[in-house]
Amino acid sequence: MRSERTRDHETAVAVVLHDWYYVTATATATIVGGVVTSITVTNPGAEYVSAPTVSFSSGSAAAVATISAGSVLSISVTNGGSGYVTPPTVIISSPSTIPTSTFEI
Repeated sequence: MRSERTRDHETAVAVVLHDWYYVTATATATIVGGVVTSITVTNPGAEYVSAPTVSFSSGSAAAVATISAGSVLSISVTNGGSGYVTPPTVIISSPSTIPTSTFEI
């Protein structure tokens, strides 16, 4: 950070730029016999630094995501749940951090 001294005061100036370009991943679930059997990633998202949380709009199904290069590569079903008549909505958490850059003036 650059400082400037004028008379008896010292001031420092910094600019922080936020890279607000992040995209939350999306996916759809497939059910067979009332059980979630697979999840298809329809948009891998962007700017993930760790695997997002995956949940469902209803039922007891569970899944985990795998990321690569900041995007969701795949989602694996760990518990298919039961009793589904229609596929539940897949809920994927947004990227947890927003990258920033700091520049001196």
